[in-house]
Amino acid sequence: MAKKKKAWSGRFDGQIDAFIEEFTASIPYDVLLYRHDIEGSIAHAKMLGRQKIIPQGEAKRIVAALTAIREEIEEGKLSFDHSQEDIHMAVEQFLIRRMGSVGGKLHTGRSRNDQVALDLRLYLRDSIDDIIVLTGKVKEAVLSRAEELFGVVMPGYTHVQRAQPVLFSHHLLAYYEMFSRDQDRFRDARRRANVSPLGAGALAGTTFPVDRKSVALELGMEGVCENSLDAVSDRDFAALKSHVASKGYGKVRCERVDAASAENLNRLMEQGADVAMLVRRVRDACSAESLQCIGTSATLAGPGTYEEQQKETAEVA
Repeated sequence: MAKKKKAWSGRFDGQIDAFIEEFTASIPYDVLLYRHDIEGSIAHAKMLGRQKIIPQGEAKRIVAALTAIREEIEEGKLSFDHSQEDIHMAVEQFLIRRMGSVGGKLHTGRSRNDQVALDLRLYLRDSIDDIIVLTGKVKEAVLSRAEELFGVVMPGYTHVQRAQPVLFSHHLLAYYEMFSRDQDRFRDARRRANVSPLGAGALAGTTFPVDRKSVALELGMEGVCENSLDAVSDRDFAALKSHVASKGYGKVRCERVDAASAENLNRLMEQGADVAMLVRRVRDACSAESLQCIGTSATLAGPGTYEEQQKETAEVA
């Protein structure tokens, strides 16, 4: 049986080299998006039926087939390989294998570009919701520990030196406030991600009479992207999520560095080390945290359109 051609392979003759196929495939990690890809496709199929872009009966059959595919993936009955390239192609292949040409109608009024952008937004929205809940549990644990250890005294630090005595519970409750701010930042990141790009097409919309707002509503999104170019190229929301995460985790790591380094820094000062060198010690210990955001910045694009490397945003975010 001949290999199925890639969506982009029309300009090439012959088969794709196996190494290139493996190198360009994102399926090993974007398989994590299968639920979000299917969720977006179900909402899109329902809209196609409502708008009479495809027959209602066919839309219902597509929705039923997508639901069955999701269940089979969760049960481990469907497998993936590099020839499928990414989760979007894989789900489409599973659908067409079940339904024939009717399955191909799911792609009506939609491009791979706005589909990928939607999947990432849905994935990050769920991820952020999980983080907000988990951060709440951390806050509860901090509060419980502060109550349990009320009355314990510890040295407070300033300029990495011991200063005034403080209650250990007071020290812990500073983290309670920090984590509360982190939750607020994550909520803002969620709001920015929770906007639907569907209807933007490849970059300039679609001629089909799609109802973008009804799809966004069905997906629980707060609105639609207003500019089609920005809709498919924007990954700011992913960078923001990574930045907020790095700030939150960085607090804990740098606290540990400060506490462990204070005595060493004081000893270096007694030996005549200059202030600039001491500052570098603390700065270098904390700066590694910010490296998490560098990978994400490579996926940010101007107001052009979706680029192949943006598929990797999900992996670094």
